[in-house]
Amino acid sequence: MPIAAEINGRLYAIHTDHLNTPRRLTNQQGQVAWQWLISGFGEVRPTTGDRGYGQTVSGPSYAQAVKFDLRYPGQVFDEETGLSYNLHRYYDAATGRYIQADPIGLDGGWNRFGYVSSNPISWTDPTGLKKIILFHPSDPNYQGAVNALDDPSMCTVYSHGSRASVNGRGVKELNNILDENGCGVLPVKIDACYTGSGINSIGEQLSSLRRVPVTAPDTNTWTTWFDKPMENPYPPISKDPASIFHQVPNILSPGGWVTFRPVK
Repeated sequence: MPIAAEINGRLYAIHTDHLNTPRRLTNQQGQVAWQWLISGFGEVRPTTGDRGYGQTVSGPSYAQAVKFDLRYPGQVFDEETGLSYNLHRYYDAATGRYIQADPIGLDGGWNRFGYVSSNPISWTDPTGLKKIILFHPSDPNYQGAVNALDDPSMCTVYSHGSRASVNGRGVKELNNILDENGCGVLPVKIDACYTGSGINSIGEQLSSLRRVPVTAPDTNTWTTWFDKPMENPYPPISKDPASIFHQVPNILSPGGWVTFRPVK
């Protein structure tokens, strides 16, 4: 989101919320010229000028109204259709849904038309694509992946994994999923156990194949009891799969995220 906009030859500051969604435009005198109130799914149209703003003691706090079409991160409002263009598809704020199915299919979740799991107060979808979540919805890690903060600067994959695969998929299959997701030249993060461990891991292979940086863990990744991914990877306390401590992270011995870069 830009920090300012030039409209009709005048400069306006863009004020955003915690998700970088534009909420207000002010002129050089600090007067409000455009405002978009927070609502459930962005269905409330922006207010302009004296139709939506309060007044100060000394005079009106609003300026001459301006038109501004940016909406949720990655969206541009189209006045003719009433829809917001979101790169890969169009968002309908009146229903809180996309009008096209998610082009990455069920890899984005069972609801192919939903917007950020019906939680636009907490999450964003700047490309019109959902996170690449390869967990089954019944998996205990699924909700943690849904709740993970979005990072529009990279493509993130949430899954079970190993040194050689992600959810049973090899590097070529994973690469195809990223292509379908429109990841292009964006860096990739694989949030899946051991995908960055050892020589020639799937993380390293993917970096060589896509020619982009790929970040992956060198040990286990975990989901907390309150359904959030743990920031750091950790090995289990016990390496014995039969032990109850095999399902407990050893926070005294943290692992790390390994970033692989393509060899020039």
